[in-house]
Amino acid sequence: MNNPFSPKLKTLPKMTSGRIALWQAMTVLGYKKQYHEITVKELCKTAYIARSTFYLTYKNIDELLMDMEDYHLRQLIPIYDVYVKTNYLNRQDHFCSDTIRYIQENRKVFYLFLVQQPNMRFIQKWKILIKYCLWENLKKDDTSGALTPQEELLFEMISGEIVTAHGILLKYTQEETVEDLKKVLNEGLCFFGKMYTLINTGQNAQ
Repeated sequence: MNNPFSPKLKTLPKMTSGRIALWQAMTVLGYKKQYHEITVKELCKTAYIARSTFYLTYKNIDELLMDMEDYHLRQLIPIYDVYVKTNYLNRQDHFCSDTIRYIQENRKVFYLFLVQQPNMRFIQKWKILIKYCLWENLKKDDTSGALTPQEELLFEMISGEIVTAHGILLKYTQEETVEDLKKVLNEGLCFFGKMYTLINTGQNAQ
């Protein structure tokens, strides 16, 4: 069975100085006004590029936002490949630390999408990516590959907890507080791992 959660993320063309400038400008303006209020004119003015350059790259603002979303989610895939596909249930600490490291390196964008102006499309795509990797790790070798209702609920809870937790982590910068929050996240993921094992042990016993 094919993975039912295959993430639909664009493969972006080569990064250019113009594209980078537009993304940076979008991030700056996103802290000041709603996405739908941002115009191509002010975006190009903030990015110091011509409007013709924008339209050579994008059809509209929303397409630019989708590029930003998909780019950053694609950067998480190698982290998930290593830590989720190998042994998720026993390696939550590494999984969290490496994810947090990337998010902190791109703090302005993730803070914009998760806290300042929550981007529901980005959040939903991130949850699907997490579910995809969980399925690859936990269900790929299953003969049916289909999730039970209990597993479906658990996948939704895990993916939701991870995304929500990173949004909360971004609100705090004090190192001691961040470390405490990371411990809570790790414990939560450990709990979900135990729940998954318990669910499947019970099913196999029936």
